[in-house]
Amino acid sequence: LWSDALQCVIFEWAASGALSRNDQRLAGIFTRAARRALRAMLPWTRPSGELSIVKNRCDPSLRHGFEVYSSHSQYNLLAMTALGFAFELSADRPDVAEYWTPAEQGCFSLTIGSGIEKFFAANNGTGVEVATMATPLQTPRGILRINMRKLPMQLPMSDGAPADPMFHLPNPLPGGVAVGLAWHDPEGNGRDLTGRPVQSLAGLTGVKVIAEVSEEERGHDRLTAQIRYRIARGGLRSIEERIVVASGSVGVTWHYAGDVDRVILRWPVFAGDGQTEAQIHAGEETITVSYAGGTAVFQVSNTGPVRIGQTVHPFRNGFFRLAEADCVGERPSLRITGAGGGMESETPLW
Repeated sequence: LWSDALQCVIFEWAASGALSRNDQRLAGIFTRAARRALRAMLPWTRPSGELSIVKNRCDPSLRHGFEVYSSHSQYNLLAMTALGFAFELSADRPDVAEYWTPAEQGCFSLTIGSGIEKFFAANNGTGVEVATMATPLQTPRGILRINMRKLPMQLPMSDGAPADPMFHLPNPLPGGVAVGLAWHDPEGNGRDLTGRPVQSLAGLTGVKVIAEVSEEERGHDRLTAQIRYRIARGGLRSIEERIVVASGSVGVTWHYAGDVDRVILRWPVFAGDGQTEAQIHAGEETITVSYAGGTAVFQVSNTGPVRIGQTVHPFRNGFFRLAEADCVGERPSLRITGAGGGMESETPLW
């Protein structure tokens, strides 16, 4: 939650700077961004009045998703301090009219390198985050996050699960998971792109990957990007991932080449926040997840029937179940759509 609080400070500071240059529109954009960051925090107020420091509803004594250095009190103090600074920045300036933020109404993509290696794409309130390189102990490689303006932040998905998390989780899933492909090489070994920490033997001897990102098309109603993974060893030689982001939907199509016995499309399905369970219904080609007034639908094509595991695995934002489907062609795809409203639903212009 402290990161949302820091966004409040940054956006209020930026709004003040825009006003000092008499840029009313930019000031209105940053003012709205600050208020949306605050609204994202409010649902995480605990019955006792303080905030959850990680976006799940597990009892803080369980330290679910906490870093080794985190404590419930210290990060509440940090968040409250940041909100105090944000208030001071906003209190001494005149009110300005709000304008839509780029994340709500814009269409853009952003690639970050220099060791972070992330790709972001957004279109009219729907956003995708992809890690093109695993961050040791924190995030796996693959599609990590898909958010839609009309859904709660947990839907369709809010994070991946690393193989060996540094943060506290009870019995994490071995190997980690994100949206993407896994396969069996000719020797029968299970492989994927999620990546293991370089400190481990598996990290030194496993799949070696180079990612190339390109934006193919950008229009008013959609943005199309492609990520090509070149694989040095592990059976597959390459995976091309084509991502189409539209308002309220994300489509992903994979094309792979190499010597493999079996390729599996898999992804995490949100199962609950530690207090409230999501309602999950699986069909032959679809999985429907309902939670907090919102619904996300995952639909596969060019695969066999969808399977969803009964085991519930922990991740930072609560718990998930693992969905899988065997690829029957070289171009399996997954389409994700959202409907309904939750705590991150349409925010009126104040």
